[in-house]
Amino acid sequence: MLKRILVLLFFLFLSSPVLAGPLCASCGKAITGSYVGAMGKAFHPDHFRCGLCQGVLGREFFPKDGVPFHKPCYLEKFGLRCSICQSPIEGKYMQDYWGDRFHPEHLSNHPFCHYCNRPITKDKSDGGFRISDGRVLCGFCAKTAVLDQKTAEKYFQEARNLMKSWGLLVPQEKIPVFLVNKEKLPSSSFGADDVLGRILNVVQGKKKSINSIYMLYGLPREAYMGAVVHELMHGWIFFNTELRHSPALEEGACNYLSFLYYHYKGEKAAAYFEYRLEKNENSVYGEGFRRVKAIAARNGSNAVLELLKKNEDFPPGD
Repeated sequence: MLKRILVLLFFLFLSSPVLAGPLCASCGKAITGSYVGAMGKAFHPDHFRCGLCQGVLGREFFPKDGVPFHKPCYLEKFGLRCSICQSPIEGKYMQDYWGDRFHPEHLSNHPFCHYCNRPITKDKSDGGFRISDGRVLCGFCAKTAVLDQKTAEKYFQEARNLMKSWGLLVPQEKIPVFLVNKEKLPSSSFGADDVLGRILNVVQGKKKSINSIYMLYGLPREAYMGAVVHELMHGWIFFNTELRHSPALEEGACNYLSFLYYHYKGEKAAAYFEYRLEKNENSVYGEGFRRVKAIAARNGSNAVLELLKKNEDFPPGD
C-alpha cells in the first residue's frame, strides 16, 4: 500500500535583491528571486520538476531517494501493479494465495481458475481454457488435469496403494472408477460448493460391495488424488463399521484423509488444496474436518479410526 507523503512547499523570498540566494539543486546556479524549498534543498520554481515526466511540480509531491514525483508518476514508477490489468493500484486491493495483487473489481469481471483460484493471465497462470461445463482451468492446472480414463485408473490405483501403506485397506479387489462430467455428479446434500467425486455402495444381504466411484473430469492431479482418497475413505468406513455416522463426522474424517495426502505430498499444488481444506467454512466438510483433525492432533490418527468404529457422532466436547 502506497504510503501517502504530503509535502507542503514554502516559497521563500529574499529580503534584498543584492544578497546572493541559495544555489538551485537542479541547475546549480544562484537563486536571486523566489525559490522552492523542498527535501532540504532549494530550487528555481520552474526547475522543481517530476523525476518521471519532467513536468513542474506544485505544492504536493512524492519523494523517492531524493527525487520528487507527481503522485500518478510515483504510482506508475514505484507503486503496486495489478496482476490482471497491469495498471497501478491505488487504495484497496485483493491478494490471493499465490501473492498476486489485483483490483477488487476484477473479482466480478475477470475469470479465475476453478481450482487454484489464480487469475487467468498469460504471465500469472500460463493462460487457461474453459471446459464444456463452464469450469475454467489455468495453464498450470491444465498441465496435470485428468482428462482420460486410463490416467484416471492409474492415479486411482496409486491412491489405493498409498492408503494400503497407511493401513487403510479397502478389501474389494476391483473397484470400477469412471470419469464423468459435472452434470453426472449430484449436488451436495450438505451445501458444499463443489462435488469432485461420488462412491456408490451396495449391500446385498450380508455382502457389501462398492458398485463404482465417479470422479469429476478435468481435475488437476492433486485435486483428483485428494478427492479419490476422500471417496476411498468412505469405502473404508463402509466396510469396517456398521454405524450410520453424522455427516460432519464421516465427511470430516474423509477430508482428514485428503489432508494427510496433501501434507504427505508437500508440493505447492498440494499445499494449496491443504490450505483450502483449512479455510473451508462449510459446517459439515470444513468444521467436521477441523474437529477430526483436532482429535487426531490430541490422540493420534488411530483415535479417529476407533471413533468411527464405535461412535455415530463426535463425543461431547469434541
